[in-house]
Amino acid sequence: YPRAARLVDRLHDYGYIGPFEGSKPRKVLISMEQYLAMHEGDDT
Repeated sequence: YPRAARLVDRLHDYGYIGPFEGSKPRKVLISMEQYLAMHEGDDT
């Protein structure tokens, strides 16, 4: 659980997902196309 929480926090810091809102799921803030454009040319 701690590792998953750190990953979710990192996704929020990067702006990929919205903030914690109690029991509601976090909102995804970018599309797959935006993600791919941001990481174009990455080999990882």
